Amino acid sequence: MFLLLMLSCTSFAQIGFFNGMNTNQFQKINLENALTGGLPFRLEDNSTTQGSPFLLDDFNECLVQLRDEKVYSGIKIRFNLETNKIHYQDQKKNEMIADNGVIKRFHMKIFDGRDSIAYTFGCGYPESPGTSVYTYYQEYNYGKASFLRLITKSVVERKTLATVDPVKQYDEKDSYFVYNGNSKKLIKWKKGKDFILDMLADKAVEVNTFINQNKLDCKSTDDVIRVIQYYNSLFAK
Repeated sequence: MFLLLMLSCTSFAQIGFFNGMNTNQFQKINLENALTGGLPFRLEDNSTTQGSPFLLDDFNECLVQLRDEKVYSGIKIRFNLETNKIHYQDQKKNEMIADNGVIKRFHMKIFDGRDSIAYTFGCGYPESPGTSVYTYYQEYNYGKASFLRLITKSVVERKTLATVDPVKQYDEKDSYFVYNGNSKKLIKWKKGKDFILDMLADKAVEVNTFINQNKLDCKSTDDVIRVIQYYNSLFAK
């Protein structure tokens, strides 16, 4: 089967966090060939399970970076948080699962009235307990270092006062990691200044000054994102 889509194409290295995408230039891509190894998705009968395994139930158009480092727009996918797999549709609208590592990174923007929520997920990070190089993390930074969020869903059973039997539902859990591309270290985030300074040790003096000047305790995700953004800016000069 062949799926020819008109997709915009550029180099990911030129746009960083998927910003500045030029959607006026288009190129045909054989998406099904690019996603070689895709397997059909068979929906299990989870009618008794509350919730959904997906980040978003509907298919959404995304910017997608394939393993050849090029980025394409207009690809409809949805992300399964239970399996950490990307689902797409073939020419006949059959739901397929992309093979490991074929899609390196994807970005979607969801509009809710006047507001929008943007998600960027990427793989290719070092293995850690329970993960592999094919595991997708939500990326809050793009550069020498990244602050990452691993979102997982699993089915759990809980007893409620309203039911006799336990109720099955999808339970979502978050874990946060810091990655330093210079040291190739990926470590689960620990709150506090000492951990961040250790992870960003190659610029520890500059980072420590920035933290003190801005009175950051590095115990919140906002603080860590801000510190890593500053760290990455040191390499842009």
